[in-house]
Amino acid sequence: MPSSVRIHSHARRALIAVGVLALLSLLIPNHVWTLLLVALVGMIGVSYAWVRLLANGLRAERKVRAHWVAVGDTLDEFFELKNFSPAPLVWVEVRDETNVPGYRTATVRSVGVGESSRWREKTICQQRGHFTLGGWSLRTSDPLGLFEAVLHFDKKLEIVIHPPVNTALPFALPSGFGQGQTRMQQRDWQAAINAAGVRDYRPNDPLNHIHWRTTARRSQLTIREFERDTAGDIWILLDMDAAVQVGTGLHGTVEQSILIAAALTARGLSSGRAIGLAAYSSNPQIVPPARGEGQRWAILEALAVVSADFTTPLPQAITDLSRIIQRGSAVLVVTSSTDPALVAALYALRQLGIAVHCALFDRVSFGSDGDSTAFQGELQRLNFTTTRIQKDDLNIIVPDTSKVRITPMGKAVTYG
Repeated sequence: MPSSVRIHSHARRALIAVGVLALLSLLIPNHVWTLLLVALVGMIGVSYAWVRLLANGLRAERKVRAHWVAVGDTLDEFFELKNFSPAPLVWVEVRDETNVPGYRTATVRSVGVGESSRWREKTICQQRGHFTLGGWSLRTSDPLGLFEAVLHFDKKLEIVIHPPVNTALPFALPSGFGQGQTRMQQRDWQAAINAAGVRDYRPNDPLNHIHWRTTARRSQLTIREFERDTAGDIWILLDMDAAVQVGTGLHGTVEQSILIAAALTARGLSSGRAIGLAAYSSNPQIVPPARGEGQRWAILEALAVVSADFTTPLPQAITDLSRIIQRGSAVLVVTSSTDPALVAALYALRQLGIAVHCALFDRVSFGSDGDSTAFQGELQRLNFTTTRIQKDDLNIIVPDTSKVRITPMGKAVTYG
């Protein structure tokens, strides 16, 4: 059912003609004027009735295969129009308010009495971000064009286009200072490999951590505690300072930073590590470390909206992150900066018991100034693990909009 139905009149000239014929019938009585007047009024009445029947009997539906897709995936929608009115739908124009880049669903259809029209719209997702499908409207009229009906559907569906996870990382998975230890003093509420003990249940504790055997023995809910992963949590810190970014589009440092974060998240979570994300911009994205499939989608959703649209120097971002990061964790800093102040910030972070790793973009290979090689050497002299990344080091797949790939994405979502 449409959210609103409006009927607009384009019969101004026909109504003027009705007035003229009525005046002529009074001033110059003649059966010709009467016949023309009756015919014209009848035509206007039939046109209005036609449009009113269509407005009351037209139904529409759209379904999307999935509202979570990646750059390079196919956005696939199914549309259906049904005409339950006794009047044929000669033409109907579909107008869509979807804001997905490159997606256009405008079309014109015709539907007979009691029939339906189905079609499919698809496009290759070219840009990450949060977008909406819908609202949309249908516009139709009678065959003479005297009246027009506009049916509007307000319902919208949010769609997340996240970055692709297709980058072969040129460096190993970072490890925290806890690597090689058999036991750490800090306990973790998330499930690790080894249980460290039990304690009484507290509000908001995960129910799947209840130790039922001890609970039965004590007649009181008891929770298992786990040793924190000896390799430590991993934080991915993206430098989103607009002043230091180089390159544009998929071959710029912003998008390549996000590709690295997406790939590292997938690798870390598949290895059982807890992964977190920090990106400081006008819309800061902070995702605390966690494990599991839910964490993968949480980080991908954050990466979908990250942008370098703010000036937050990386040393300041490191200082902010140091207030919440736990001792024994590892931080991978992804940046193209060669700011000397960065060295002091990284050193201070290490003094807190945090392992620091750097992924440093080579500014020269991206067509900019700055000696990234010398800066890398300075970091390595201080025993920071540093990987220098050149423009063509990452395996970047550019979406091919000339072909459409259909990949089953689960049950379709109906809206509109």
